[in-house]
Amino acid sequence: TKKLLCNVVARMDPLEMADMLRRATYATKLFLILLALVKQHRTVEQGASAVQVEVESWIQRWGEIHN
Repeated sequence: TKKLLCNVVARMDPLEMADMLRRATYATKLFLILLALVKQHRTVEQGASAVQVEVESWIQRWGEIHN
């Protein structure tokens, strides 16, 4: 599977790679926020606020992104 993944990544152009990394980073951040909610380290309101901060940060830096 490692070789297969390397082959797929090697065929990606820079924009595809950037989009893949953006999506992976966003998904990881959301996972960590949800984990904090499940483990009750954060409230739902704090989780929603963290997501909103992340979205606003992306928009300020890169502009609005439509998936």
